[in-house]
Amino acid sequence: MNKKLLVVLTLLLLAVPLRAQWYVGGSLAFRSSEGGRSTSMVLRPEVGYSWGDWSFGVAFAFDVYKMKDSTQNDLTLDVSPYVDYYFWRSGILSFYVEGGCGFRRSISQYNTYTSWTPYLKPCLEISLADHWAVQGSLGRLEYDTHFKNFSFELDNGISVGLYYSF
Repeated sequence: MNKKLLVVLTLLLLAVPLRAQWYVGGSLAFRSSEGGRSTSMVLRPEVGYSWGDWSFGVAFAFDVYKMKDSTQNDLTLDVSPYVDYYFWRSGILSFYVEGGCGFRRSISQYNTYTSWTPYLKPCLEISLADHWAVQGSLGRLEYDTHFKNFSFELDNGISVGLYYSF
């Protein structure tokens, strides 16, 4: 009896990774704010593992911020482990919610700081082919431990995220 149970458990453990898959991707965003007085470019590569309705991953963000009439240039580095939950799928369209916590280091000539930023954001995904998808965010609710404030921001720029699953 114990041998049969061991065989069944082994087969179940081997079958779990067959339904799961790794993915890589990321996004590139350009933002303009304050009436065009400042611009920002964000590069955000990601790697993760999805299993059923859940995904677990980590994103690395590199944000370069420039003021038009100033010498102010900021660089922000962010490492954000996250969890996604897909709550609605229909054909090529899926909606999911992402929760994570970013470790942020901002470096500028005026202010350098480190903060933790837990966040929650609604997202959508459009499947392009068997292994390719485009993802986007509809906004982000976050708490910044440096500034000690909650904020909800709608993305005010163009952001495209392309992902490959294997």
